[in-house]
Amino acid sequence: MNMLCKIYSLLTILLLFPLFLSAQDNVKDTLSNKSFDDLKKIFYHYKNYGQTETGKQVAFFTLKKARKEQNIRAVANSYIRLCRVSYDTPEIALKYTDSCIFYATKYKLEDLIARGQFYKGLVLFDLGKYSNSLDSYIQASEYYEKQNNEMYYSLRYNIALLKLKVRSHTEAIEIFKENLIYENKKATYGKSYLNILYGLSIAYTSNRMLDSAYTINKKAYQQALKFNDHSHLYFTYAQGALHYVKKDYKSARDSLLKSLSFLKKSKDYSNLAISYYYLGSISSVEIDKIKYYKKVDSIFKVKKYIIPTPRKAYEGLINYYKSKDDFKNQLYYTDRLLIVDTVINKEYRNVSQTFYNEYDTPRLIADKELLIFKLSTENTSFKYKIFILLIALIFVLIILILVYRRKKRNELKLRKLVTSLEVKSNIKETNILKHCCPIKKKPTSWLL
Repeated sequence: MNMLCKIYSLLTILLLFPLFLSAQDNVKDTLSNKSFDDLKKIFYHYKNYGQTETGKQVAFFTLKKARKEQNIRAVANSYIRLCRVSYDTPEIALKYTDSCIFYATKYKLEDLIARGQFYKGLVLFDLGKYSNSLDSYIQASEYYEKQNNEMYYSLRYNIALLKLKVRSHTEAIEIFKENLIYENKKATYGKSYLNILYGLSIAYTSNRMLDSAYTINKKAYQQALKFNDHSHLYFTYAQGALHYVKKDYKSARDSLLKSLSFLKKSKDYSNLAISYYYLGSISSVEIDKIKYYKKVDSIFKVKKYIIPTPRKAYEGLINYYKSKDDFKNQLYYTDRLLIVDTVINKEYRNVSQTFYNEYDTPRLIADKELLIFKLSTENTSFKYKIFILLIALIFVLIILILVYRRKKRNELKLRKLVTSLEVKSNIKETNILKHCCPIKKKPTSWLL
């Protein structure tokens, strides 16, 4: 029977292989005369429609063309595109980002160094290497913080996700709010808008701001339905987490179960592990409880990383086997918990320290220096304004003095003129009187 299956599989491969080669040839023929700008558009067309294999062919073709033409920017960009369609194999995706960074660094392409570090941070985050992820984000931020563009806000969003991982919920909320202001300025809402709302929902729930979380979930769920791609189930999960925190376990169970298949398909192992832990902890059936707790461990076995919340599943497993006097399994899960705690302590301690030493503190210092500069500028501006005002007052005072003096001179001239006119008038009147009424001489007395 096994032999027949192998023969059947081999025949299937032999029959389909020519079709695969033909498809590749068709893609190459289609791309042969395209410019790099055209190849970029074609790649993102296939990527956005989920046709990652065709997208890879386009990216490989672009890389080959770029090498042949010695177009280094196109080479580096090709590696970024290969990374973006290789998330299913993160180790390979990581190599593509390293290749991008290598070429960009060699030829001093600052924007592509930052871009390579950004996508490297994404891959490392998915691998659970949060400390290394933050290192890459910090290197990318040196460039993007000067730009204040879409990539800057994407970077800040991912920084906020790391803040959530180390339970800096309040700081994460502030970053998500900043990004939300930026998104609200856009003409239409895209997936980045939903991502921010999801981050806000989780941050609000973690920070016990439950009414705010409920409002966000309700709004985001309706918005997500418009995309018709099952992304609304992220908010079903978020609502399940909210119900769990509110101890409405029946509603929590319903929401979490509805979102499980979506989380599996999306390969969102962190939230899947949390869902398994929540479902296990609220289960009244002991067998189901242990089944869910073991699923948490199965994720850790494969992914080699875990976040703090579902670690309690190991405590549940240890207590269960302890109650059964099953020392072998009790010891096994005790060892597993020690490994889990080592991973958590290492990653989260390093991330917290890096945030403090290399991201938050430098930003605070930069903000402080900017504030001092602004205050200094304001003081200088204030002093300058006072100086200008004093000059203006002196100028006005001089004008007033000159006007006053001129007025006094005019008044003096007027008085002199009036006096002169009065004198002349008196003289004239006297002359008239003399002329009209001459003075008679007194007759000499004959007695003398």
